[in-house]
Amino acid sequence: MANLLPPAFARTVLRDTSVRFAAVAAAAIAGLGMFFIVALTPTYVLVAGDTPATSTSATTKAEDEAVLARAQALVEQLAPHAAAGTTLPAILTALSLRPAGVHIISISYAAGKNGTDTATLAGSADRREDLEAYRSALQTSGAFASVSIPVAALVGTTQGEFTVTLTGNF
Repeated sequence: MANLLPPAFARTVLRDTSVRFAAVAAAAIAGLGMFFIVALTPTYVLVAGDTPATSTSATTKAEDEAVLARAQALVEQLAPHAAAGTTLPAILTALSLRPAGVHIISISYAAGKNGTDTATLAGSADRREDLEAYRSALQTSGAFASVSIPVAALVGTTQGEFTVTLTGNF
C-alpha cells in the first residue's frame, strides 16, 4: 500500500494530529482534576471543620463552673443514699484528681462480678499533656486497681476526646 500524500504534507498532517491529541489529553486531565476537586471538597470541609472546641472563653468557664456547682449539689443530696457503698467516694476521688484542662462529660458505672466494678469517664482534654497528668494522678492515687485510657487519646489523634476506664472494688 502506498502513501498518496506527498512527504511534506504527510508531516504536516501528522503534526496537526499530534497537537490535537495533546490538546484533547490535556483537556481531559484538567476536566478530571476539576471533577475530583469538586467531588472531594465537601469531604475536606467536613474533616477540616471537625476540630474540638476549647473552653478558654470566660462564658464557657462560667458555664463549666455552673455545671460543676449543680453536680456538687446533686452529690450532696445523694450522699445519704450512698453511705452503704463506696462507689460515690471512688468517683469523687476520680473527679477531684482532674487537672484544669480536663473536662468530664459523662460518667457511667457498672457493678461487676466478684467485686470488680467498672467506672467509665468520658470527656475532652485541652492538651494531651493534661490527659497524661490525669492518668498518672489516677494511677498513683491507689484508689483503683487499673486505669486505662486508649492509646489514641494519649497520642492526641482523637482531637482531645477520651474515655478513662477505672476498675476496682468500689
